[in-house]
Amino acid sequence: MPNPLTVLRKNLAIGWHLRSHGGEFLHRGLRLQIPQSVKRDVRHMIVSEDYENEEFELISKWLPKDLPVIEFGGCLGVVSAHLRRSISPEAQLIVVEANPHIVDVCEANARRPATDSPTEVICGAIAYGVEEVSFQLRRNLHVSRIASEGEGNFVAPAFTLSKIVERLPPQASFALVCDIEGGEYEMMAVDKTVLERCDTAIIETHAQNFDDPEAKTKFLLSDAESVGLSQVDQIGDVIVLRRK
Repeated sequence: MPNPLTVLRKNLAIGWHLRSHGGEFLHRGLRLQIPQSVKRDVRHMIVSEDYENEEFELISKWLPKDLPVIEFGGCLGVVSAHLRRSISPEAQLIVVEANPHIVDVCEANARRPATDSPTEVICGAIAYGVEEVSFQLRRNLHVSRIASEGEGNFVAPAFTLSKIVERLPPQASFALVCDIEGGEYEMMAVDKTVLERCDTAIIETHAQNFDDPEAKTKFLLSDAESVGLSQVDQIGDVIVLRRK
């Protein structure tokens, strides 16, 4: 059970933040839409700017400004909004989020920094060899996981990286930002041809979800090397791969 004083402190911080910013969330200078149904801890991380810090630091350091960006795992669109602000207004941003309950929020946040810029949010999951993926939605609206047989409560159409890249100009290079709870390993192993067009990839590896995290990460890095991408930076379990 949560400590009542901790709960009170977080509620007060969230309430003060919303009152100070006209009922909206302000994160790293961007106003965002965050539903009340999102877990208190997540809302508090956003107001205290502790949300996805490793990813934000590496994006600010390594993300190319002039290339199209593909983001897998848009979630609430917090990272998406910063991607949109970080890149050229003319550069495409394509975001893929599996959870239909939050895809509208994701899109609203992704578009907000530059409403006229080419931004597309797709409801779908990144998966290979299937047409759809079943997910189990957790009590927290923005958290879901791939479901075991018979326990899913929503289904998302499956997309591959190759399919998403078809939305870019032919042969265009692109940057990839990926946070899909382990799905990045299959993508890196299977979709190698199109990955040869990837200039920069910022990937949260979720290696801790596997029995042998070190071996799993080595496989991912080996697959990356085979398409000309080398690791250049890492914070926590977020790594940066860049073309040689």
